[in-house]
Amino acid sequence: MSADTAPAGPPTPPAAAAAGWSPAANARLRWWLLVLGDVLIAVAAYRMAFWLRTHIYIPIFAGLLPMSRWQEVPHQLWLVVASQVFWLHVSGVYDNPDARRGVFPRILQGGLVHVLFLMAFYYVTRDIGFPRSVFLSYFVLDLLLLTAWHTLVPRVVRARRPLRLLVVGLSRPAEQFVARVRAGALGEVDLVGLVSAGSEPVAAGTEFAGCPVLGNRDDLPRLAAERRVDEVLLIPGEAWQDALLDSLRRDSTLSTRLLVAPSAYETMIGRLEFLNLEDLLTLEIARWPGSTSMRAAKRAADAALALALLVLLSPLMLVAALLVKLQDGGPVFFRQERVGERLRPFVIHKFRSMRPDAEAGTGPVLATADDPRVTPWGRFMRATRLDELPQLWNVLVGQMSFVGPRPERPEFVRGFLAELKCYGERFKVKPGLTGLAQVHGRYLSTAENKLRYDLAYVYHQSMWLDVVLVLQTLRVVLTRKGT
Repeated sequence: MSADTAPAGPPTPPAAAAAGWSPAANARLRWWLLVLGDVLIAVAAYRMAFWLRTHIYIPIFAGLLPMSRWQEVPHQLWLVVASQVFWLHVSGVYDNPDARRGVFPRILQGGLVHVLFLMAFYYVTRDIGFPRSVFLSYFVLDLLLLTAWHTLVPRVVRARRPLRLLVVGLSRPAEQFVARVRAGALGEVDLVGLVSAGSEPVAAGTEFAGCPVLGNRDDLPRLAAERRVDEVLLIPGEAWQDALLDSLRRDSTLSTRLLVAPSAYETMIGRLEFLNLEDLLTLEIARWPGSTSMRAAKRAADAALALALLVLLSPLMLVAALLVKLQDGGPVFFRQERVGERLRPFVIHKFRSMRPDAEAGTGPVLATADDPRVTPWGRFMRATRLDELPQLWNVLVGQMSFVGPRPERPEFVRGFLAELKCYGERFKVKPGLTGLAQVHGRYLSTAENKLRYDLAYVYHQSMWLDVVLVLQTLRVVLTRKGT
């Protein structure tokens, strides 16, 4: 939830820059210190593990290792260092340097995979057996040093001014939270004030729990900019949903299921990052989906798979192109500008499935059921997704991914941005060949329904989910479901 942990964001306000405080610079310094420390820890823990096994008797091991084993073992310190940083990166250790988050579980996950990888490497590629007891000693030492380092750095490298916090909600929990902040329970926090969760105007001079009420929820964007707010904390009072859930659960004889059609806001609460603000449990609404390591791994997988499929499917694509040409003599490919990640335009490639003059009299329009502009062969290609195969090139060059929201035309994007709340969130990831909407939704579903699917993917994405969606897409293609 900390502003200085966001992968991307607006520029630092001029007033903050003048004060010599930069959240982005602060985050970069912490990142470099963490990585540099992890490199040194990998080398130190490795050498300490050998020193322990050759100089100090540990009861669980059978005696001391002879010093000669140090010369016999082919030390690969470059591999130890590279594996340490890589697996910690994959585990998301570097993506969340906020000291209020639990650091140990991610370090434990990355450290365990790191040691297992080293064991596999040494035992598979080397003739000389590496002493297994050293791996166990190394793992314990490495884990302890990493935990201490990753706990210490965020606490030492702090911003040059207290974190500026704005609370939304005039509820009983908000009153209790304000009291804890004023008592210093959260450390260096500057409570800017409170904002009413309602839309009614707030009278000048209004106070709540001894703090000024600066306005209502409609004033929040302006207040956040003017007051240089780092974090906004929503603390609502009891909602009617809470009472409904409680009443349904009180009757133990009821087996009624409670389903919710989430709003865009609720859909984005996908990555449940828990923060403990003194005694108040909070969840962060993820600002930028996906960790840096996951995005890098996804890009590498996209490029490799796209290249392989372009080679393997080239005969099928040649046949499809030939049939498009023979049908009416028009162009084989259909090229059109679409909007991609961060609202950047790019040109999409597809096998042409409509008449060459499909939009000559109508201009840009969305597809409809039984669209008369679609050719017979084009209808088959759409049903089997054959027309999408040339987009493998877009994936290969990095404009698209295999899984993500489908790219839309600029004309429609401008309208949807104005009409649909949170529509811009779908552009935080690369558009995809397939996605949740294509697998679980209808081909001609409304833009609003598709947005729900897109946001659900954006804020729940993972490599495993991508694999599942690709496999489900194959089922959709074979059964022609949702077409």
